[in-house]
Amino acid sequence: MITPGMQAGSQAEKILVAGGYGNVGRIIATSLGEVFPGRVIAAGRNLERAQNFAAKTHGKVLARHLDLSSDVGNALDDVKLAIVCLDQADTRFVEACLQRSIHYTDISADAAFMAQVMALAPGFEHYGATAVLSVGLSPGITNLLVKQASQSLESVDHANIYVILGLGEVHGDASIRWMIRKANQVYEVNWHDTHRQMKSFDSARQTWLASESRNRTFFAFDLPEQHTLPNTLGIPTGNWLAFDSVPMTHLIAFSNRIGLMKLFQRGIRQTLFIHGMQRFRIGSDRFLAEVHVVGQQNGQPLSHWASVGGFGEGRATGLAAAELAKRLYRVAFPPGAYHIEQLVEPESFFEALSAYDLVFKAGSLTDDRTRQIAHP
Repeated sequence: MITPGMQAGSQAEKILVAGGYGNVGRIIATSLGEVFPGRVIAAGRNLERAQNFAAKTHGKVLARHLDLSSDVGNALDDVKLAIVCLDQADTRFVEACLQRSIHYTDISADAAFMAQVMALAPGFEHYGATAVLSVGLSPGITNLLVKQASQSLESVDHANIYVILGLGEVHGDASIRWMIRKANQVYEVNWHDTHRQMKSFDSARQTWLASESRNRTFFAFDLPEQHTLPNTLGIPTGNWLAFDSVPMTHLIAFSNRIGLMKLFQRGIRQTLFIHGMQRFRIGSDRFLAEVHVVGQQNGQPLSHWASVGGFGEGRATGLAAAELAKRLYRVAFPPGAYHIEQLVEPESFFEALSAYDLVFKAGSLTDDRTRQIAHP
């Protein structure tokens, strides 16, 4: 029987990356393998793919078979930290981790699943383990950008998060399926204790990007920060999305409004759409995330902004998740379930990620710009 605070197995020192040979998983596993050689495991249902990837790391990463939808057996016996880079239909694997006092983190961007994990907080506390969510680019770095931009304001009214993704990046099947599903999503946000119903791509707004000194049009999109930050930081938040190609941004938004994206929800049409997106890429792999936090300083309205830019959204997600994993592996965080902004200070985290050519900027907006972003 495993008691609170015990690790499963006598040598629980391994870091298991479920989906560790996928697009993002291999970035996480490779990064951690450099720091903890021989302690990192790339796991998944396809053992051959895991072994082929592990062989390229020359022993820094190991391979293991793991199916999250079935009994994990003894696959977790030597594990101290589990990182999940796969979609999960339920919390069965999460519960297997907490019952073995294994620390847990997940790159999921599904607000509903994240809420299910957060509901397990008492279990993590009981077994002396820590779960950390929102650990990628968005959510993740964006959460910390909001925290950073809000820290020097006397009071905060709200925040908006603007994300530009590069259509030229090679995205995995799961990422494209997630985008298709979210494109047709009707969702609810809590805005100053008022619940507003929204639909992805239905609402548009033009905003000034301070980090690039230019205007861009963004569209409402169902990203998790607007569901979590009102609870963790007490800041009503809106999420807005665009792509690096301006014409493609408007074309995708228009296609969604006339119902075209519904055709790709499942089946052969979805498969053909995914293959097309992966083969015929338009634009670059450049991404940008900029947050605007509106509040007051010295009794006057003021907005602070903070941003991160770079190349490869998947790479940024993997590097951010790996950096969080290093801390979770080394540092005794309080047991329970948290989002990244509840445990991590932005400055040190951003400093570590800057070594990987991620560019962080921050500043204040003028009164005119403050008025432009005053409403969601």
